[in-house]
Amino acid sequence: TEIYTLSLHDALPIYLKQLNHAYIGWIVQSHHRPKSFEEFVTMSGIKVPPAPAGKKYVIDKYGYINLVSQ
Repeated sequence: TEIYTLSLHDALPIYLKQLNHAYIGWIVQSHHRPKSFEEFVTMSGIKVPPAPAGKKYVIDKYGYINLVSQ
């Protein structure tokens, strides 16, 4: 049996998928679409790890949480 350790770079797409799943669930439950990622975090109380260096979380034009350069 081999054990693989994912780097942050490799794990990021998985984490973003989980974060978006939580985000969409929160929208459905609260009947509210936040104006920004920061508003979502504040209103939902979700714990989010810091973005990688030089990046920040945003809600993109398609309505998904994504990472962009600062």
